[in-house]
Amino acid sequence: MRNRLIILFVFLGLVLFTGLFIYFGDKYFPVKTHPTKEDSVIIAENWIRNFSSYPVYGKNLELEDSVKMEEGKYQFVFTFQVDSPDYGIYEREIEVHTEGTEILYAVTDGIFDEKEKKYLTKEEKVDIYFVIEEENRKKLIAVERIFSLPVQDEFDRREVLLSLLEGPTTSEEAKGYVTFLDPETEITSFLVKDGVAYVDLFSPDNDDLEIGREQISRTVNQFQDVGSAVINISSVKVEDEPREELFSVEGIPNDFSFNRHLALGSRGEDVKYLQIVLNSDSETLLREDDGVGSTGSESEYYGYLTVEAVRKFQEKYAEEVLEPGGFWRGTGYVGDNTIKKLNQLLESNK
Repeated sequence: MRNRLIILFVFLGLVLFTGLFIYFGDKYFPVKTHPTKEDSVIIAENWIRNFSSYPVYGKNLELEDSVKMEEGKYQFVFTFQVDSPDYGIYEREIEVHTEGTEILYAVTDGIFDEKEKKYLTKEEKVDIYFVIEEENRKKLIAVERIFSLPVQDEFDRREVLLSLLEGPTTSEEAKGYVTFLDPETEITSFLVKDGVAYVDLFSPDNDDLEIGREQISRTVNQFQDVGSAVINISSVKVEDEPREELFSVEGIPNDFSFNRHLALGSRGEDVKYLQIVLNSDSETLLREDDGVGSTGSESEYYGYLTVEAVRKFQEKYAEEVLEPGGFWRGTGYVGDNTIKKLNQLLESNK
């Protein structure tokens, strides 16, 4: 009998505890819940609209893709349009990662960190060549240098030569590394064309030129588009213009200048002259075959080939055309900065 009473009291106690837990549990023992996907989309959208670069000319924000990474964590890809008075209308993409109500990651076009308000960076690892003496013989030795730059930027190979001219570091000197390039050596010109690197240098000291030339040659020959190097080291500083490809264009009147914005669908003689300018540079050709828009067959219609060629042009001259407006990718729209650069090139051709 006594055992039965004990069992009954235990049972009633469990029932009472369960009831109390159910009644007060949400208040004193809240269950952790995660936002739903729909809630996370709203969190991400609100953040984009208020804290990213979207509010500057942005419109038509749309969810393009979503991935559930784990419970409570989502990856979203949104697209939107930028309607800029200087660069026209073009598409952008922003990737956002959320965890609960937090924004973990927000990057536009794969290159701009919206949370840190700065461009993402990349590293370029390049060898430069110093000299070490072993068994009374001078031997070239590769030393790695790491350059950090924004992901959207092309690596400036002149920086590699400048690093070489700076000479070995203190720790490298302790290993016996030396350079046969005078510390006062200056780069007067550096150009890669048709697989040949042309390097013009000023050096007040012409001693041991052959070893110094070999240091430079081995350093520039590591680049994929360089098969050989032509190195000119002079003890006389030449004040002439650096060796570079001159802008040359024919078929445009000497008194012509661009004076209106151009975009997809534009027509006119200035569109034809724009195509002539673009086709004068192998990096901004409309097309390489013999069709309409190719060199010698320019038209007065601003089509998709022109849009793409203008984008290449803008990205080639990004420092002057895109960066002043805070942009990093060509838009294909000829606005004020693009017009200014086009007219500068025309002026240099006169």
